[in-house]
Amino acid sequence: MPAFLAFGPLVLTDTAVALFSMVALWSFATLWRDQSRRATRLFALALTLALLSKFSAGLLLFVFAAYPFVLRWLPLAGQPTAPEFRAWWRRGWRLTGKAVLASALLIYGVEFALSWNQPTDLLKMIGSGWAALALRRLLLPLVTYLGGVVMFAMGSVRPAYLFGHAYPHGVWFFFPMVTLLKSTLAFVAALALSLAVALAGRFGRTRVTAVRAGMEFHWRAVWLGMAIITFVCLISPMTISIRHFTVPLALLSLLLAPVPRLIGNLRNAGRQWARAAVWIAAALACASVVTVVRAWPYYMPFLNSLSFGRPAYELVSDSNLDWDLELPEVERFVQARGLDHVLVDPYNVADPSVYVPQGSLWDCQAATAADAGRWAFVSADMFADGANCSWLLPIPHQALAGGSMYAFHLPGTILAPGSPGGPPLPANYRYIGGAPFDWRSIFYRAIRDPHQMQAIMDDMMKQFDEMQKNQKKK
Repeated sequence: MPAFLAFGPLVLTDTAVALFSMVALWSFATLWRDQSRRATRLFALALTLALLSKFSAGLLLFVFAAYPFVLRWLPLAGQPTAPEFRAWWRRGWRLTGKAVLASALLIYGVEFALSWNQPTDLLKMIGSGWAALALRRLLLPLVTYLGGVVMFAMGSVRPAYLFGHAYPHGVWFFFPMVTLLKSTLAFVAALALSLAVALAGRFGRTRVTAVRAGMEFHWRAVWLGMAIITFVCLISPMTISIRHFTVPLALLSLLLAPVPRLIGNLRNAGRQWARAAVWIAAALACASVVTVVRAWPYYMPFLNSLSFGRPAYELVSDSNLDWDLELPEVERFVQARGLDHVLVDPYNVADPSVYVPQGSLWDCQAATAADAGRWAFVSADMFADGANCSWLLPIPHQALAGGSMYAFHLPGTILAPGSPGGPPLPANYRYIGGAPFDWRSIFYRAIRDPHQMQAIMDDMMKQFDEMQKNQKKK
């Protein structure tokens, strides 16, 4: 899957939370099936790893709360029937509670160790005596973790961009559409095939299943987890990148695992068309491999043919398209042409000269006459969403790194801002993330000179205050 191939090698929480969420769901199902101490301990450990990998893993708790009721309403083979069911159900709840409590204690222990050398000034309102200092030290791990959860929730309201339209908040169709665009067509077809054979197995003359005996609890947990977490993603106010959808993608991929067995069972049940389905499934698997090999190594800007040849920056943005991973290719381009000074407008806060020693940070919206005749490298995110740099597109250009970065040889004359063919006026500038000011250049100053950090933070707070005052006036 291009999404995992793109983000898996990066130091991010998205792939880790997908892994540990799957493990937590699987071990939770084992706990309810076996109801043993060993299963309880393994589930507690898996849940701990999930909750420590990313704050959004807390959504798993809703799955765990709903699961027993689903078992009650839709019984599975292997679970007790009345009158033993009530005692079995209560024991499952009790073991789940013990595992969650053990996970909370493990998380506290990890946070306590990580915060041991951290000042407790955050809790100075408690006091400064020895007892107060001890209490502050004991409470700091709890405040640190829960504070992270609160900050995650507060920062989740972000603008979204899809199909050339910017939205001030998340939209429910973002993740389905991005998944449709950024998956291989073979994977999309495999989902359709799996739905078809599942319906045939369920509603045919003879009911056919693909779930092995004893694994019913696990597949119920996977289905329920995918349904609940996907629903939360659809209503989320933060729909920025497919990397925030890795847990449903991983669960969706896992749900394809029983399809070959289901097709085999349908064939054994006398469904003649199932023989063709076997070859179709095999062909789709091979086609996915061929697609990802052909796309290597540009998995981040990958879009399938459903884009119908439209430039990727007209359809998606942010890390669906570019995250500065192409800067080494920019350096190869510069070296191949012997360029001694180039302009770089990346999509991040990084100093481009670290990767492109001949490059200097450039704002494609604020081009001046001094930039005329130079080579400029602009992130594809800057044309429609991250900035207003579409004025560059009529200039002959070359796509780099699968279309995540573009190289421009600027003309000998840069037209006046606001004129046809020239850069935009400051009133028409756009900034990354829908920010009201250029926060990227502010952080760039801090990178180059950390001693300015306090002045920079004061300047940012001043700009935020002015922005809020202007909004109140409106």
